[in-house]
Amino acid sequence: MMYPKPVYKKKRKQHKPSILQFKDGTCYLCTRLNGDYGRKPLQEHHIFGGPNRIHSEAYGLKVYLCIEHHTAGPAAVHNNADNMRILQRDGQRAFEKEHTREEFVRIFGKNYLDDGNYRVEWIDDEGFIRIKRGFETSEEAYEWINKHRRRLDYPMVFGDAYEE
Repeated sequence: MMYPKPVYKKKRKQHKPSILQFKDGTCYLCTRLNGDYGRKPLQEHHIFGGPNRIHSEAYGLKVYLCIEHHTAGPAAVHNNADNMRILQRDGQRAFEKEHTREEFVRIFGKNYLDDGNYRVEWIDDEGFIRIKRGFETSEEAYEWINKHRRRLDYPMVFGDAYEE
């Protein structure tokens, strides 16, 4: 006599909701950067990707973005390091409301809040914009420019201000 195979139900992961934003139809970056609260089709974006995507999912470190801020166009987080950095800093701040900085660094491998608040941008020989980050003061950034002046076309210093 044959015995029937046991039926196993596949275990599904529970997806934690975003701790940064309600899923209300508004793009996180449209709202944060432009004050635009219009409703649009959205895509879910895990703030920390690659090997940390699973941790982003587990801790709710994800936001909802319009296609222009997610994958298409120059302002998309997959094409724009500055917008990605905004999300990473906001994500770390949200995480640290419930956890410690040491936990964040242990889990995600990097601290996104303590690098310098100033950056230098210049145009390279091929016409591309290059960026050097991590200057604590604007004076430190200008000293770096003076030291590398011959290799830099049109250097500018920017402050990466963010709210605490």
